[in-house]
Amino acid sequence: MHNKYFYLILFFLLIFYPLPAMAGSVGEIVAKGNEAYEKEKFDEALSAYEEAAKEDPESPRVFFNLGAAYYKKGEYEKAIEAFKQVALKCKDARLEANSKFNLGDSSFRQAEQKKTDNLHKALESYGKSIEYYREALELSPEFTEAAENLEMARFAVKSILDEIKRKEEATEKQKQARQEAMDKMEQLIEKQKQLKDRVEDIKDQMTQPGEREDSERKRDVLAEDQKKLSKETEELADKLPGTQQDQSLKSSKRHLSKAADQQEMAAEKLNRDQVTKALENQQQSIDELKKALDSLKDNRKNDQQQQKKQDDTGKNSISRDDGAAQQQQDELRQEDEEQGKKIPEGKDAAAIIDEERENMKNRRQRSAVGYKGVERDW
Repeated sequence: MHNKYFYLILFFLLIFYPLPAMAGSVGEIVAKGNEAYEKEKFDEALSAYEEAAKEDPESPRVFFNLGAAYYKKGEYEKAIEAFKQVALKCKDARLEANSKFNLGDSSFRQAEQKKTDNLHKALESYGKSIEYYREALELSPEFTEAAENLEMARFAVKSILDEIKRKEEATEKQKQARQEAMDKMEQLIEKQKQLKDRVEDIKDQMTQPGEREDSERKRDVLAEDQKKLSKETEELADKLPGTQQDQSLKSSKRHLSKAADQQEMAAEKLNRDQVTKALENQQQSIDELKKALDSLKDNRKNDQQQQKKQDDTGKNSISRDDGAAQQQQDELRQEDEEQGKKIPEGKDAAAIIDEERENMKNRRQRSAVGYKGVERDW
């Protein structure tokens, strides 16, 4: 939708809004830029418009065309700066409305670029696009494209808010799962220590006359308990929360698997009456479990450091406090409540779009006149 409307407005202005009489060189430069623009040679067009802007820095139409070329190149920040100059310099309500519309489109596209890496920054840009579309509608209540793009921007905001919420809930669940895994590792370490102590007890008993048979029964029980513990450890390794790209997580899984192997070997040694070697395997399993726990603690520490860095720099702040998102949501609610409506929780996209269409009708009813022509001094 945005590409179509943006192009139509640019085409109308570039073709039907020729520059008024001014220094011939500027007009020729702009005409050259327009020709290149129509051939989609945007670098050439941009070069011409920049030259024209130096010759006539007060011409809003030169800056409009400059913004158009930047937009087509995907340089949305520069396009925004150019269209802002149009709004400051022009005295034509129609041209100002179109510049506001294109500011909205540029901000919308900027948000589309940001949302892959930073939802909060994307939300901010979507919010700016909404403001620009609204300003365009204030200047021209009959501006259909601006109203329709406003609907889409509001829908995008709602989608971003939902996605932020989902990601934060997922992050919280992962933190909880990781803490549960750490608690489980501590329990496994304690169980393994207790099993090792019991094996040491029967080792002493097996050397005492008359207690051999009883110690062998205990040894068999310990071997079975050791197998069960090995299975618990392996299950924890399989269920450990996180991503495969996380090196701390991979390290923790690796140590858990090694611990499970040592526990299995300890059980086999006990069945073979190799108690001393079983104790060695048990100690190695304890060491591996501790390493697994330390790796998971490092994972948590790294997350905390990354969180602090995100809060300090404002980059990749998906899991930050939802202040910006909440502010945007509150602004949308406030506007609709002022019109006697209220957005319920979980409102879907169709409802948002229907609502904005009704708002557009109200704006049209309030508008008694369209554009009023003004003298142009450029």
